Amino acid sequence: SVTRVGRQTQSNLAKQLSIRVQALLAEYERQRGYSQFGTQLSESTRHIITQGEFMQVFLRQEPLDSVPLEVQIILLSLVFTALFNNRDIAFAERNYDALVKVTGTSKAIQPVVESARRGTISLDQFFKKVESVLPYFEAVCQQQ
Repeated sequence: SVTRVGRQTQSNLAKQLSIRVQALLAEYERQRGYSQFGTQLSESTRHIITQGEFMQVFLRQEPLDSVPLEVQIILLSLVFTALFNNRDIAFAERNYDALVKVTGTSKAIQPVVESARRGTISLDQFFKKVESVLPYFEAVCQQQ
């Protein structure tokens, strides 16, 4: 099948991130369903719902837009960092284009881009690399 062939061509990092994203989206859908009953939501439930909403923003793509795989990996990884803590969805939507642009072109984060391109490190190691450049991403978002 296409899925089986696609998985075989993915890097280890892309596979691990894909599993993490799928798990988040499944939990997001489940928790969002509970939230519709109007019950008091725990902090962890609100966090999952917010992360899921941010993930939805980063998974949206215009039909003719092409985002390189390493940029996609970095953007999706940002959802799991502190960059979006205490931020609303409008923040992600407002900063999406700037994040895509700098992720693909900035020399300041080139080592992270190379790690995403190679895809040979573990997801946890990659998250640490992404977190090490969060101040750079914060500065980019402040300019918007």
